[in-house]
Amino acid sequence: MGKFLMILQIGFLQIFSHKLRSFLTMLGIILGVSSLISMFSIVQGSKEQNMKWMEERGGMNRITVRYVPLQQRPPGSRESKVQGLQYRDVEALKRDATLFTAITPETEQYLLAKQGINSRWLRVIGTEFTFLELNGYELGSGFFFSEDDYQKYSKVAVVGSKIEDEFFGGNALGREITINNDRYTIIGVLKEEVMLSRNKQENWMDWKNDIVLIPITTMQKRVKGNDVIDEIALKVIDLERLEETMEEIKAILILNRDDNEDFTLRSNSENMSEWQKMRDMWNFVLGAIASISLIVGGIGIMNTLLSNITERIREIGIRKAIGAKKHDILFQFLMESIVLSCLGGLLGVFIGVYFAGIIQSFAEIDTSISIYIVFLSFSFSVLVGILFGIMPSIRAARLDPIECLRYE
Repeated sequence: MGKFLMILQIGFLQIFSHKLRSFLTMLGIILGVSSLISMFSIVQGSKEQNMKWMEERGGMNRITVRYVPLQQRPPGSRESKVQGLQYRDVEALKRDATLFTAITPETEQYLLAKQGINSRWLRVIGTEFTFLELNGYELGSGFFFSEDDYQKYSKVAVVGSKIEDEFFGGNALGREITINNDRYTIIGVLKEEVMLSRNKQENWMDWKNDIVLIPITTMQKRVKGNDVIDEIALKVIDLERLEETMEEIKAILILNRDDNEDFTLRSNSENMSEWQKMRDMWNFVLGAIASISLIVGGIGIMNTLLSNITERIREIGIRKAIGAKKHDILFQFLMESIVLSCLGGLLGVFIGVYFAGIIQSFAEIDTSISIYIVFLSFSFSVLVGILFGIMPSIRAARLDPIECLRYE
């Protein structure tokens, strides 16, 4: 243990006696580690942001069914008897499917809304109560549509918090809003969804607060004039049985639609998987770039050690003459290489974390520091120090002490 500490002390003395050269030697390691941490913090931050986004859109276990027009289907497909999804498709799924917990039909259209001097086009969605669960909403005040509202095509609405503030100054319950020249009574207001940007100036969830919900039957009969449903959303019981659930839904709908597969199924989990593939590609590219920088840093360490051997050749000769073994000399130079790479790695970690914070503060990009990436980056820097320090260390250990002492 005493010998190890002595060699470590000599290594530090050698490094700090040539501060500028040591810093330049470590620069490649510092840049490699810091760039690896800062770049991966951006990728990790975007992953977490995307996960939040998916949760706001109903979670990973949400499946969406949409009608596909004939011209967008594979060649040889049959013309559909009914152009679009129907409520009987919803009823068939409610009756026969067993692997979901909630289902809701949705049909939407942008309509002109007016209230007093305020008027603009709003996203109006015809749906049912389960829409809230499947799309990550909560009712803030009031109540949702009753069965009587669906049967009578009632002109009632549930609005988002942004519309309540903009059109009614914060008190919309019981008041009326004109949509598509029909007056609708507001019976409920959705709870405000908030996800602030980095500068706290923008709510990224404003799009969720800017909607109007009406009974789906009202949308079909009073607005669109047909029974078409734009999409059917379902919530899977078990995400691990996603494929099985999608196959069950597919089989039921094909049977219900006269053996015609004129629809498509899409899950948030599939969307996330596609994003994950793109993220993995970026991880590979960024990792390769940072690895090149670390390898360049390793070459710099090797070059410095080779120069040190030439400068300290008489020192090596003297140490061998007074009893130092080959492994002592090898360990001495290898330790200097490891110390250089460790110091470079530590500086790289601090700089990488610091730059990740700067990116988050000034570029308004979400970053997230992963302990795993920090550990991996530092470990790689140490490994580079060992690998690129072995050859110079072996060379120093093999020097003949007599030739070393004769060296001028």
